[in-house]
Amino acid sequence: MNGATARRDLLAGGLLALIGAGVVVDARGHAIGTLGHMQAGYFPLLLGILLIVLGVLTSLSGLVAEESEGEAAHPIDLRGCAAIILSVVAFVLLSEYAGLLPATFLSALIAAAGDRKMSVTGALVLAATLSLLAALLFSYALNMPLPLVRL
Repeated sequence: MNGATARRDLLAGGLLALIGAGVVVDARGHAIGTLGHMQAGYFPLLLGILLIVLGVLTSLSGLVAEESEGEAAHPIDLRGCAAIILSVVAFVLLSEYAGLLPATFLSALIAAAGDRKMSVTGALVLAATLSLLAALLFSYALNMPLPLVRL
């Protein structure tokens, strides 16, 4: 593992642990319950703890990694990071006002824009496929109350 990868592991692990800690703090504001009688905060609490553990393990792998000489550090891909964050924001906003299908389609298109090698055709196929899968899974299989399209 080179130095850039070790640095990325440290940063990624720290971010995972930080997000997990935030989830744990938020989950404590809800009733936790027991394994037999789970309340609203039980599952988020477990997921937050899992994120913290994964973050610590990822950070430890970055600390333990041997650094190799002579390899240039790779800069953080800001385009990819921005595309992922914007796709989540777009999904949250559009799902409430436009429905599941438009929100999923646009969110997938925005996320695909973060990949420099993705073609327009590939992005459209990806968005259409994810929209179809989201409709089948969330609306039909799980019967979630989110409408497919709001008019």
